[in-house]
Amino acid sequence: MEKTPRKAWQLQPLTFQFWHCLLFGLEDIDSLVTILLYHLPSIFVTLATAIDATVFPVYWFTLYHLIGHGEWIRTLSLVGSFWLPLIPKYWVGRHRPLVTMNWRVRGGDGFKGADKGSFPSGHACFLAATFTNLHHSLLLNGHHLLRHEALDLGSLCGNGFIFYGPLLVWFLYASLARVIVGAHWFGDVVCGWLMGYAWCHLWWWASSAVLSLISL
Repeated sequence: MEKTPRKAWQLQPLTFQFWHCLLFGLEDIDSLVTILLYHLPSIFVTLATAIDATVFPVYWFTLYHLIGHGEWIRTLSLVGSFWLPLIPKYWVGRHRPLVTMNWRVRGGDGFKGADKGSFPSGHACFLAATFTNLHHSLLLNGHHLLRHEALDLGSLCGNGFIFYGPLLVWFLYASLARVIVGAHWFGDVVCGWLMGYAWCHLWWWASSAVLSLISL
């Protein structure tokens, strides 16, 4: 009897079999990226642990900033993004890589989250909502970080890159850290990004639609 081909995630990374399975089985691209990120050197895990410690302070600061500027629709979208992924997590019930691949969680048990499903990444969802709301509030509306006066961040920070660049790097690495430590699949993070981004824009569209109806 012919043996069933092994999936890419069942093979050792960086071997001929691994890459052969990838090239002839693109359905495993999610597993490939997950394995490659998980096997990054330990310095990336240390950095992931450090950045993870900033996630909730930035999240709460963003809430403080939005409330301070009276941006209630953005505030509601940000709060909702924290709870939104719980629905598909329990509905889909995808196992985390640490269960499927029998991995240990790098960076400590704080990344484990084994009591919930893997898909989508809750961190990636509310990080995407945090980034999107901060971007629109600070760079597009020209709001100051703390005070309520309008501020031209474009002229102050070289068209916003000095602030926007590090914020983007922080957002991407804080999300991918979930894959590096073995707590999520790469696809979980990507779907979390899309969910958080779409969730914010859905709130903005709905609020604009309601205001348009009221003004008729």
